[in-house]
Amino acid sequence: MEEKNAEISSRIAGLISGYLYNRLSAKEVQELENWINSSQANAIIFQRVMDEKGLEEQGQMLKNLDIETDLLSTKAQMNFTTIAGDRKHLSLWPRFVAVASIILIIGVGLFFYLNQQQEKPLGQYANDVAPGMQGATLTLANGRKIKLTTASKGNLVNESGVSITKSSNGNLVYEIKDPATGQSNAFNTLTTAKGETYQVRLPDGTLIWLNAASSLKYPVSFTKLKSRNVELSGEAYFEVAKDKSHPFVVESNGQQVQVLGTHFNVNAYTDEPSTNTTLLEGSIKVMAAGSAVVVKPGQQANLRGNKITIEEVNVNAMVDWKNGKFRFKNEPLPSILRKISRWYDVQIEYQPDPSNTPTFSGSVSRFDNVSAVLKMLEETSDVKFLIEGKTIKVQ
Repeated sequence: MEEKNAEISSRIAGLISGYLYNRLSAKEVQELENWINSSQANAIIFQRVMDEKGLEEQGQMLKNLDIETDLLSTKAQMNFTTIAGDRKHLSLWPRFVAVASIILIIGVGLFFYLNQQQEKPLGQYANDVAPGMQGATLTLANGRKIKLTTASKGNLVNESGVSITKSSNGNLVYEIKDPATGQSNAFNTLTTAKGETYQVRLPDGTLIWLNAASSLKYPVSFTKLKSRNVELSGEAYFEVAKDKSHPFVVESNGQQVQVLGTHFNVNAYTDEPSTNTTLLEGSIKVMAAGSAVVVKPGQQANLRGNKITIEEVNVNAMVDWKNGKFRFKNEPLPSILRKISRWYDVQIEYQPDPSNTPTFSGSVSRFDNVSAVLKMLEETSDVKFLIEGKTIKVQ
């Protein structure tokens, strides 16, 4: 069994290192993608490697995984210390040494992980669910779909005078190359599934963070348009680039949010009782059902049916999802569990159906397993949870 695990770890390590340096064939990319999709643990390993910048940071990250997921042995940590501890020495070596060290670090880690999984009793990890990760699918104007989780870094495609690139940190970046060829009828759609989140920089410089189970439709180029209109389903945080002559408009779930340049969050999930727009800085106008309200920083506009109301809120609690946290302030249990369902890609089952459910306040990392979130809820109430596969039962 150890020989088989060594063979698997060596192969996957080689594929990951090849991906880091854009040296995989289409067949190898598919092989790596199949491995990533085969388990949540594999997806997390891959994502954490992709999140790092440079060999030293990557090695430190892999060392940390030893504590979090038992991925590395002392031997692997020593290997990294020997290879990357002396920056001066490393800088004198050819680039293939860095590649070889990445293979060594990842390969040893995967080998010990596979062996430990064989030794642990079945079911030890069956009653927990790993967190979501960075990932999305990009649909181009011609209908072609690109899975961004495993797409190679660098230029993905040139479309309508704009280059579309997957940056070094894995985000999507649009950059105008030829304004004269921009097409007002060319749209892209960025879609996240449950358990995915992604960031995109539009060609005007606007930054958008897309939460799980969401989609954003936008023009490939704004150069020939009077306003910058995008369509949102789900939740997103916007940092809009200022352009007084071209208003930025977010259309979502029966409302329009119009801005010139500001920071705000829109929660427009169809399974929520209201569409909530929270302003952090600047000024926005929310329009729906023939009425309009101006929202000030620290306020939230709530659209329920055809009525818009304004309330003061803790804006940090509204946008902490973007910063990797769950933050609750007197929030009802069903609302919290809907967030958990989207991020951990789980089903929620009430036993019995909720009636007078409690409210909760607290904060916990979105990168913890779901058990950590549920434990926090259990410690502050009488509610109990049972995890069965990808179903959380509320008892």
